[in-house]
Amino acid sequence: MKMNEFSDDLRLLTEEEMRSINGGESLWYWIAYGIGATGRFFYELWKFCEEHPFEVFNA
Repeated sequence: MKMNEFSDDLRLLTEEEMRSINGGESLWYWIAYGIGATGRFFYELWKFCEEHPFEVFNA
């Protein structure tokens, strides 16, 4: 199939449709949430490694 055969089915989403896809939050909210969750993961990992320094490597 060629790409131009799909062009009739493709259309831009309205603002209301975009909001309903991701729960009503903006894209920047989810980007910030992802960065925060990643930071929290590495913080917890660092804290665990400080509390149990050799358990990770001697498993």
